[in-house]
Amino acid sequence: MNVSPTLMSYHVISKITARYVSTSAVATLTNNGHTAQQAAFTFEMSPGAFISGFTMTVDGVAYVAEIRERRAAEEAYDQAISRGQNTAHVSQEPSSAARFSVDLNLQGGVTAVFNLTYQEVLQRRQGRFSHSLHITPGQITNLRVDVSIVEPQGLSWVDAVWTPSEDDLRPSVTSEPPSTHASVTFESTKQRQSLLSGGSGLHGVLSVTYDVIPSYNGGHLQMTNGYFVHYISPDGLPPAPKKVLFLIDISASMYGAKMAQTVAAVVAIMEELREIDTFNILTFSNEVQLWREMAVAANLENRKAAQKFVTCIQARGATDLQKGLLAATEQFNTTEEAYPAIVLLSDGRPNLGETDPNAIVSTMARSLGEKVALFTIGIGQDVDDALLHELASTNQGLYRKVFIDSSAVIQISGFFRELATPLLYDVAVRYQNGSVDENSLTERHFISYLQGSELVVTGRLAEGYRGDSIHATVDGRGLLDHVQLNVTEPLQEHSVVTDMGQDFAERMWAYLTIKSCLTRAKRDRLLTDPPDSDGLNAKALELSLKYSFVTPLASIVVLRPSEVLPTERVPVPVSTPVTPPIDVQQLTPAATAASESKKAGGDPHFIVQVPHTNLTICFDIQAKGGTIVNLLRDSVLGINVNAEVVPVNLSPTDVGLGPSPGLFGSLGVQLEYYTISISSQMVVVDSEVVIHWGVPRSIVVGDFNITMHNMTNMTISVYGVIEMHFKRHYQWPHHPDHFDFSMKSNGGGLLGQFQYKSMYLVEPDKGLSANGHIRAVMDIVGQRNYVFRMVESIDTAYECWWAPPDVFLDKAVTQYYVPEMFSHREL
Repeated sequence: MNVSPTLMSYHVISKITARYVSTSAVATLTNNGHTAQQAAFTFEMSPGAFISGFTMTVDGVAYVAEIRERRAAEEAYDQAISRGQNTAHVSQEPSSAARFSVDLNLQGGVTAVFNLTYQEVLQRRQGRFSHSLHITPGQITNLRVDVSIVEPQGLSWVDAVWTPSEDDLRPSVTSEPPSTHASVTFESTKQRQSLLSGGSGLHGVLSVTYDVIPSYNGGHLQMTNGYFVHYISPDGLPPAPKKVLFLIDISASMYGAKMAQTVAAVVAIMEELREIDTFNILTFSNEVQLWREMAVAANLENRKAAQKFVTCIQARGATDLQKGLLAATEQFNTTEEAYPAIVLLSDGRPNLGETDPNAIVSTMARSLGEKVALFTIGIGQDVDDALLHELASTNQGLYRKVFIDSSAVIQISGFFRELATPLLYDVAVRYQNGSVDENSLTERHFISYLQGSELVVTGRLAEGYRGDSIHATVDGRGLLDHVQLNVTEPLQEHSVVTDMGQDFAERMWAYLTIKSCLTRAKRDRLLTDPPDSDGLNAKALELSLKYSFVTPLASIVVLRPSEVLPTERVPVPVSTPVTPPIDVQQLTPAATAASESKKAGGDPHFIVQVPHTNLTICFDIQAKGGTIVNLLRDSVLGINVNAEVVPVNLSPTDVGLGPSPGLFGSLGVQLEYYTISISSQMVVVDSEVVIHWGVPRSIVVGDFNITMHNMTNMTISVYGVIEMHFKRHYQWPHHPDHFDFSMKSNGGGLLGQFQYKSMYLVEPDKGLSANGHIRAVMDIVGQRNYVFRMVESIDTAYECWWAPPDVFLDKAVTQYYVPEMFSHREL
């Protein structure tokens, strides 16, 4: 008899950082049977969430998750299943944007821990952010949910509830607004779960809601690691006028309760209109009928007349949905003096005229042309959700399904309130003085800004921008015609204290860019014949693979560790950041014998572009040949980088002038339990896979991408959080082959420590040193020291502030020395 795996514990952890959410669902299961058992789990998430990681640890052995193009992942999973091996495949179900499936094949007698992580961006609606967690473990188990919130803008209030309310389960909320931090905890004992569920475990939703302290100008800018997020939700603006056309389906399929509830809802909605608004009503079945020839003012007389007209309509005839939509579109022009919106109330089931859903969506995309918002309300149980959702999402609207019961009028009226109060329309966001990379920006033109909502723009800071601030302008039209809002933010990295690290802005940019590419590609397929969306899909796939997002284009497959290497796939471009937050390079000794270059020596000499500042510092470490230095250590991600010093042979005239110069002749990189040996001859992964310099090749090891570009450049990308660049120098006169090393990092070690270190100039000019260098005073984590202006050269000249290493480093240089190339232990 087959025994289903037993769920021993279920822990959900959500971390919200400035609207960006990372949620991990950790489940521990035991297969008490003697044979392998297949188990299927479904995780229901908010629409639009992307799975970003999955790990499976079986009896202490970690099974590595890697993201692949969807078809390749499915083939790898099928092959592993045929061999009877533990494996998992994570993919997005095509039928639902809010449901992801996890198929598990567990061998008998083992315990497995599964950790599924997904990420999303919260949207503000009706004055609140809402994060919903669907808790459906399927069994009685040890259950706990933890939610942490960090909002640099400040929290105005926080709340959490469990649904169904009759369970009488109350989450614990810890918050003291206007703090920037809050936490929510939810637990239920096994006895309570058994009482409520009868043995099948809890089945409900934990909803966490909150809002931030409002801004009264052009928004709030958050910048980290060369990326920015611009949140726009100005408060205090008067309502702008709107022009609304109510498009009502009166076909026979709406007969009875559907029609009665629709009429009652429209009558109620009429009371929500303001006198500055205009409106009209159009009914459709097999024919269309306009209430008035053109939109009329929403004064009391016209509202009462419209309510009387609506109460007299009767359901009859067939459903020519496209005819009704096109007739509604004709009521708008391209120069509207109000926010233009169509509100469609229908069961969305065309049976006359054009009935192909794709053709209808395509026609409406062309007809509306991103100038009119289309909101759709699906009436009844038998609604064509897919069609109505596509019509709304393709035209900057929202879709809401309404069930026919006593609350239907309240549901429809509540949905209308979301769009009832536009504060701005025809909104454009601009950034001044070349401060941002224009090509990296997500959507920055919007039909409207609705009361209680928020507009979000993300992007990269511009390469080489030397200004001290970013200035943004938000232009739109409102009650008093043109409205301009401004915000200026100092160009310094903001410190966000959070367990998610400093990469949330970059990942939020990647997430929203993928969303934008997929939406634009879909729209392109609708508008272009033949479609020309390959480039957009390719960009979305590239970002999906780089940042480990499970999208409609990619899946994650978990295989045995031994099966991961060697693994080949089409090389994924791994670009070195345009302006990396930390860029550390070893200085090649100058060929001249000038006293300054002798002082710097040929010893491993570092140039550091310090994050959060416009400072560049430099320092030497005097290390003998054979010394191994720890450059980077990140215990959370399991990453360690060491480098071995090789000496430079001095000419007879240089002997005795100072310590023997040194360079980095080889490096050892450890990625969790994988090792990478980098020498001037070759790169060896796990003593098994050999990569030769000059042979372009990409190796994927779980979430690590190792790419050989050419004879001199190699990169390693880790989770999209750390990117390391290795530059090989060879055939230099009088020098051994050696390496420069640069990275984008959040880690520790000799170099990683500069990611969060506070450094700034107190007095930039304190005269000259004895040998003619400008002297300054620098504050480094509260300690003030002299630094000296130097000009150093690698491939190009760098100006930097030099000081002995103990001025900049957290501890003595020798404490970064390690005994072996792959050692984590200091000497």
